[in-house]
Amino acid sequence: DISGTSQTGRGVNFEINWGPVLVEGNLFLNNQGPALAITNTAGVTVRNNLIGSNFRSITFMDVDRGTTSAGQPMFPTKNATIKGNQFKDWTNFDCQQSGGLLSSPLTANIVSDSNTYQPVTETRVTYWPSNGSAYTIADLRTKYGWELNGKFASITVP
Repeated sequence: DISGTSQTGRGVNFEINWGPVLVEGNLFLNNQGPALAITNTAGVTVRNNLIGSNFRSITFMDVDRGTTSAGQPMFPTKNATIKGNQFKDWTNFDCQQSGGLLSSPLTANIVSDSNTYQPVTETRVTYWPSNGSAYTIADLRTKYGWELNGKFASITVP
């Protein structure tokens, strides 16, 4: 934790990066903040990780960093793939969440599929202001177009 900062105790924080970024084969356990924070970063693939007992599993943020001479946002959060991960027991209000300027996962090309979820403390899996809350795989499919191959199942954490 860094005193005086918000969402302290992050596992890994990506901020102002232009990928490709690959996060693969890791254990993210018992963080007081999100296991992964992806802020103003593009081209991220998060796959085959075990993410358990964190405040939140993944947080996507898009903060205003100004605009280019063409009027486009600088460092937008976009083009992320979340695939084949195991998410267990996030303690905040959801496993994957967005904030800041992000309007929707569809417009930012953020996709999530083939992940396994085991809610324990909190049942909401994701929340984006444009799409609302998702509590089930069916919610993820209908509201987000996510998790066509995802599931809820028991996950063993070392």
